[in-house]
Amino acid sequence: MYCRECGKNIGRVKICPHCSCDNRGKSRLTAGFLQILAGSLGLGRFYLGYREIALLQIAASLISFGTAGVIWGFIDGMMILCGTPDTDADGVTLLK
Repeated sequence: MYCRECGKNIGRVKICPHCSCDNRGKSRLTAGFLQILAGSLGLGRFYLGYREIALLQIAASLISFGTAGVIWGFIDGMMILCGTPDTDADGVTLLK
């Protein structure tokens, strides 16, 4: 694994010994695909730590018999893949 700040090889270590960068972020790609594939369950938002939004997506799915959850999940997944949000709920920048 390479440090996302300095680019040096850090192996499996999460904190870079060269520049002290924190490399423990979550993957934008994983969050986006989780949201596209299972957005009606809010899995992408749960993965990023946004529990309130995920619960709202589940509620919308139940109220609309799945229709709103699927549409919302797809649009939200595309937005995550395009860069919004750029941090998880803890404020850590998403990895590419």
